Amino acid sequence: MLKIVIPTFDHKGFDFRSRYAKVLKQPNNDGCGIYVIKFMEEWTQDSILTAYTNEELVNIRKMLVLDIALSNYNTK
Repeated sequence: MLKIVIPTFDHKGFDFRSRYAKVLKQPNNDGCGIYVIKFMEEWTQDSILTAYTNEELVNIRKMLVLDIALSNYNTK
């Protein structure tokens, strides 16, 4: 398929296997956004995301709201 878009593309040497990040399952149905934000903050090649309780997720959500509301970029 890529040969159609990029005729000079050579697929030899590329590894097209799926790879999955080492992340924990969230403990609720509404923490996915918080998990994504925390994963992006904490992720390195060798790390695993910290496990959070529901109470910790609520506190993180409150802190993020305060960070956004009180940001210097939010002056208007």
